[in-house]
Formats: sequence, structure tokens, C-alpha cells
Amino acid sequence: MNHGPLCNLISWQIQKSRLPSGARTLQFASLSFDVSFQEMFSTWCSGGSLTLISEEVRRDPMSLLNYLISESVERLFLPFVALQQLAEVADEQGRLPRNLREIITAGEQLRITPPIARMIERLKDCALYNQYGPTESHVVTAATLSDPPDQCRHFLPSATQLRTLKSIL
Repeated sequence: MNHGPLCNLISWQIQKSRLPSGARTLQFASLSFDVSFQEMFSTWCSGGSLTLISEEVRRDPMSLLNYLISESVERLFLPFVALQQLAEVADEQGRLPRNLREIITAGEQLRITPPIARMIERLKDCALYNQYGPTESHVVTAATLSDPPDQCRHFLPSATQLRTLKSIL
């Protein structure tokens, strides 16, 4: 892949972000996964800090929740399954990573389950983004949760957003 689409992706991510300069992003994806590039470079190019976790924390939702809280993480890229597990633990524990301002999910269909809906409702200043795009072109189209979470059971990019993919790249 040429560097042009990747530069466009990072530029687009920074423009769409609501985070202030210097925000903290969790490095959740392994380096072998394409989203790791987006996590790292969109953070660094916006003057942010990247926080690293061990494999044990990555695999344990309770440890992940504790880490997000203790490290004041503001942005998080997660696949749906990990987001669901995090939301369930946050719900069960009655605790939230209150500094989170952006949750970006990709890689599989996002479903707004009751625990995810409750977490997003309680994180008043947090935006939930569902991104889609094949690695070959690199991402992106994105949809932002705008309806109340309990009214969104399947959160997929619209046909219009999919058509804009070409113009972004």
C-alpha cells in the first residue's frame, strides 16, 4: 500500500476527533493489526500520548477497566467483542472510565447491547464511532452514534457514508 491513503486516514481521523491536543489513547491493537497504525499515528500527529498495556490486561476486561480509569485514557479503539466485555464489567462494577471521550470500534459489526447503551449514556461526553473499511484501501467510513443508545440496536454506516469512502481516499 502506498503512503497516500494512510496519510489521508490520519488526517481525517485528526479532523474528526473531538479530543484536545495531548489526549491519551490506549494502544489496544497488536502491532500486526492494521488498526494499530491508526491508534499510534493519529495520536502522535495530534500531540497525544499513547499508553501501552500488557497482554494480560488486554485480555482481562476488569484489568482493562481499572487501567482505563487509573491512566485517564481519553480515546479507545476496540473491536465489538472487547467493547461488549468492557461494558459488561463496567455495568457489573458500577464504575466507568470517566475520562473517555472517544470510543472507536471496527473490525466487526457493532451491536448496541444494553450494557453498551448504559455505558454510553453514563459517559455523557463520550462519542461512539463505528468505522468500516478494508485494509487494502484503508479505512474509512464512519458512523457516529447520534440517537439515544437504547434506540440503536445495529449501528452500521449508512449507504451514503459508504459512498463517501472513495472521496476520503
